[in-house]
Amino acid sequence: TSWSGYERHSFDYEDARNNKSSVRVDCECATKAEERLRILEAMFAEDSETEPDVLNDFELPYLLAEAYDDCLAAWARSGVVGAPIKAEDILRRWEALADDLDEWTVDARIWKEERKDDDKEDDDVPDTSIMHKEDLSPLSIIPTAEAYTSVILAHVLSKSNIGPRKASDWLERTLNLYETGKWGNNRPDLIAFNGCITAWSSCNDDGAVEKAEEMLNRLESLRTECSDGRFNYLSADTVSYNACLGGWCKRIQNAKDSERQTEATRGAKNLFDRMEAYCISGENPNVCPNSRTYASLIYGWTRSGLGIEAADAANDL
Repeated sequence: TSWSGYERHSFDYEDARNNKSSVRVDCECATKAEERLRILEAMFAEDSETEPDVLNDFELPYLLAEAYDDCLAAWARSGVVGAPIKAEDILRRWEALADDLDEWTVDARIWKEERKDDDKEDDDVPDTSIMHKEDLSPLSIIPTAEAYTSVILAHVLSKSNIGPRKASDWLERTLNLYETGKWGNNRPDLIAFNGCITAWSSCNDDGAVEKAEEMLNRLESLRTECSDGRFNYLSADTVSYNACLGGWCKRIQNAKDSERQTEATRGAKNLFDRMEAYCISGENPNVCPNSRTYASLIYGWTRSGLGIEAADAANDL
């Protein structure tokens, strides 16, 4: 964990895409973390062939799951070439661990753990356990939603041509796992959606911005289309809209003809109007224009080629 070198759950991937070193993890640190992970995997493989005879042996699968989580996040935040492949490989190894450890095996280990605690006669006997007892449950071994988000972010930060498609594929996999309940109640988070929106809006392929807006619209529709309420926790925010709006503004500059330039300008304005409507009505208080929103729009208007209309709009903003 110390080698992975990041603060869990506080990652600004927008800054990372802009190469701000404060949110990056050094590639060497990620490599060192995985070296230790391989050692832990070897320990677990050896332990699986024999009956555990010390307390910490029972904790190996749980420690291994935590190590997978940390290494995944480290590679996702490194942004180096090959990081997505590394992250995918680690997650698949974690999935294999969860598949191999059936519930009976896990419950048996927990039962033995509790029996050892019950048999202690002296409260002063030091506890060599590394993990808290509440962490020793089957749900502590299965891949977390954050793990899938880390793989998605690895593809987002790769800036490769296949990054947006790969990120979207992993998001689909996360949604499917949540709906089938394979990994318990691990549900896809907003960062995963925002990462995919950012990846598409930053892509130069034809139709990429449209795919970003499709992803945004899907994010918003999940709450209303699923009557059982399983997606009530999920709603778009300012980052979601800014990511998509930024894609339209980028197209304004790169458009090869006035028609596409005008189309992109209207696309950005429509998203801005939706943001203002959400903010004013209070329908979604998480969506309100901020300084990044206005800066993107001014950037777009001043490059739109729409003359006095663009100048007035930029001045109003």
